[in-house]
Amino acid sequence: MVDFFQKIEDYTIPAAKMRMPHKPLIQVMPASLRKSENSPQDIERAQMLEAWLKRHRGHLNYTRLDRTELCVDGFPRSANSLLCRKIIETAGYTNRTLSHHIHKRHNIECAVLANIPTIVPVREPEACIKSYLVYTGGKFGGGMFQHYIEMLEFVILYKSAATVALFEEITSDYASIVKRANRMYGDILTLPTVSDTELNDNIANKVATESQHEEKKFYREGVPNKSRDSLKQEYATFVRSHPQLSRCRSLYEKILQIAADQ
Repeated sequence: MVDFFQKIEDYTIPAAKMRMPHKPLIQVMPASLRKSENSPQDIERAQMLEAWLKRHRGHLNYTRLDRTELCVDGFPRSANSLLCRKIIETAGYTNRTLSHHIHKRHNIECAVLANIPTIVPVREPEACIKSYLVYTGGKFGGGMFQHYIEMLEFVILYKSAATVALFEEITSDYASIVKRANRMYGDILTLPTVSDTELNDNIANKVATESQHEEKKFYREGVPNKSRDSLKQEYATFVRSHPQLSRCRSLYEKILQIAADQ
């Protein structure tokens, strides 16, 4: 009988479905060396990424160079939906002008290379990956660690061009994210006029109303659910024993420092 956790580890997306011309990150010009306008090579790379995203994520809000005003995208289960809703609620963006919920490095790379303001939600890896395993029923288990690593490595490389939004800030200190993004890009976000508690409650009520009327603003939006807590415990052993968890934690510590410095 195949071990349950081994089945999680072995479940991967067929390579043929995900393949794209890949340029190692070290060959992409670091943001700290870029001028105010991106180079022709940056734009060419962004256009290639946009074409790949259209082909593989065409039904979603991927980064479109002709209309995206802000990219808000991070690893799944990092409060992506809540952050997007807070931005729409307070800053006047729309679902159409935001790029969100692609959950791949390709999307934030496309935005950064095209000089589109980019905010990346980041959550502590153990809680994040456990939550995603529960959300997907255990799919993509092993691949999720590498996915997490790739996204954080990109943010670390482009720390002067991508704003970090920590999970705890998204849920209870949204103003800190607004100030950080505005320091980096100018006044692109608006400070909330109500507390996070009130803002969260307003959003929760809207989610409930949309659910009743089958209106979905975000693809497969996942709201917190206490009934999943027992399932998270079942996946804890797999996550804590995974050899790549230590690398994820190390990168997360660097992200915490970047957030403090931005």
